[in-house]
This record gives sequence, structure tokens and C-alpha cells, in this order.
Amino acid sequence: MKIIIILLVSGLIFGCAKEEYDSAAPTYESLYNSSVTKTNWTHMGPLNVGGRTRSLLIQGDSASSAHTLYAGGVTGGVFKSTDGGESWKALNDLMPNINVNTLAQDPKNNNVIYAGTGERYGGFKGAGIFKTEDAGANWTSLDNT
Repeated sequence: MKIIIILLVSGLIFGCAKEEYDSAAPTYESLYNSSVTKTNWTHMGPLNVGGRTRSLLIQGDSASSAHTLYAGGVTGGVFKSTDGGESWKALNDLMPNINVNTLAQDPKNNNVIYAGTGERYGGFKGAGIFKTEDAGANWTSLDNT
């Protein structure tokens, strides 16, 4: 009985989400925002990148603070937002055309970020792991990665 109720509730949740789908919305993949209580999604960008967004790093310790966001995509580069996703800036030092598959942050220093490159699909080997120590202003390639 519990399994049936869970499946019914899941079906209702997915049904609600489907009804709210806007076919006029952009069809490319990027960051969307929604609160837990809503099924509407708002397109947040970045608008200046095509392809899939493969990684997202969120900095901020509370719901009331303006979060800093980093997004990496398969078409290359890392993008940064310092206003919770309202606007985005490309951080194109060494990686403008290298697909970024993952982002990680040093837990002791928010300015230190790592970007892993490459993708399994399409034969994109990548160029190893890149590191920034100044919140994305400059990137260096880590040796032997």
C-alpha cells in the first residue's frame, strides 16, 4: 500500500511539473531556478554559451545571501555569476574552447577552484585539470593531469 501511495504522489508531482512546462521557453540547456514549493522554472543563463551545462558550483552559506555561481559547459570555458545567476561573465583565460566537465572548490578557500576538462562522448579528451587561486581571474594547468 505504501508503495502505491508513493507512486501516486510521484505521479502527481511529475504531472504538475509537466503542466507548468512552457513550450515557448528556450530549448537549450542552461541553469534554471525554482524554489522547492514551485514547479515553475525561470531561465537564469548564461545566455552566451551553447551546448550542455555539465557542472555547477554554488558558493553561499544562506538563502538570504547573494550566491556566487560558477558554470562549466561542453562548449568551453567557465562562467561566473556574483548575483545569484542574474548576470554571467565568461572567465576565458586558458579555457575558452575546452569543455569543462566538473568544478570543485577548496573547502578552506573559496578563491581556489578546480576545473576538470574532457568528455566521454564525441572523443573530447580534454586538457587535464585547471586551477585558479583568485576566484577565476587566472587559470593554470596542473602538471600530469
